[in-house]
Amino acid sequence: SSDGGSTFFAMDRRVDTDAPGAADSTRCDLAVQGASVYLAWEDERFGLSDVLLNVSADGGATWKASESQVNTSPPGATRAILPQVALGDGVVFVTWADDRQGAFDVLLATSDDDGTTWRDPPFRMNTSALGTSNALAPDIVVSGGRARVVWYDDRFGPGDIFFNRAGP
Repeated sequence: SSDGGSTFFAMDRRVDTDAPGAADSTRCDLAVQGASVYLAWEDERFGLSDVLLNVSADGGATWKASESQVNTSPPGATRAILPQVALGDGVVFVTWADDRQGAFDVLLATSDDDGTTWRDPPFRMNTSALGTSNALAPDIVVSGGRARVVWYDDRFGPGDIFFNRAGP
């Protein structure tokens, strides 16, 4: 709605660009800045889940013709799940849980060109030994150009909540 909830689009908009019903697109998150809307989600069109992002420059009325893949592993090769997106100082931040090392790690990628390209490699937010425990369910907030990320982590057995930050 552009008028405080009094009216909405006459029809909803499909954002993922694979063939309708071809693969699961789930667990989405969005961030808005002015008329720009950024939507990240899990997408299984290539096999295992990837994190994809699409952008609308007009409040969601139209979307880019294709999405960008945020996780930098080969498409469909590993599980990239539970994406969260945030914006700050002209940068798009996306965090997710990724099992490319065996167990899940919390990764963070940044883009300064509206999600066309992503930092490679992404930042690894958890500092546990690679492949030894699961870090899951990240959440992100950006302030002053710095990302702050929290997540659930089972490195000590039953889960604990961890925090880390990235940026200047």
